[in-house]
Amino acid sequence: MSKLLIPFQTDDLSALARALCRQLATHTSVPSHLEMLNMLAKAAGFQNFQSYRAQVLHQPEVIAANDHAVVLSANAKKLISYLDESGRLVRWPNKYSIQQLGIWYLWTHFIPRRRYTEREVNEVLKRFNTFGDHVLLRRELVNTKLLWRTDNGAEYRKLPARPSDEVMAMIREIRRLRKQPKARQAA
Repeated sequence: MSKLLIPFQTDDLSALARALCRQLATHTSVPSHLEMLNMLAKAAGFQNFQSYRAQVLHQPEVIAANDHAVVLSANAKKLISYLDESGRLVRWPNKYSIQQLGIWYLWTHFIPRRRYTEREVNEVLKRFNTFGDHVLLRRELVNTKLLWRTDNGAEYRKLPARPSDEVMAMIREIRRLRKQPKARQAA
């Protein structure tokens, strides 16, 4: 699940500090993460963190901030680093988990319900890699059951599948990066 950005602000820092001190005085140990969230919410006048979260997440500026927030896994960031500015894989990752993200990325370039010949599959894969091993990529797409093929290899089809949240966040980030001018991507 993607991490939601939940802002916190207070009108009176002194009152917040006093309320937190009163709550901390009743604790015999360091509060857990969840206990601390509840303490902050109570100090701000809410029943608990859940009630605070429910109210804050409906504010338009919070909704907009979360629409643009992309929390990428380390593997997704690594896969993105294997792409050139045109979105082509420049080399095949060694790590299996990063390879799987690469396969999902390539899968997005096939049209659902369309029948492909082997040659057409190869053309799509050649467009999205520069290291020249479209055969490996085709085989991996079939092995992971993202592409189906007939026994004789004459026909291929994109299989329906539901990408994970990690994959979806990665795809959104790749698309966002490709829309930016090259000078802004380096920033």
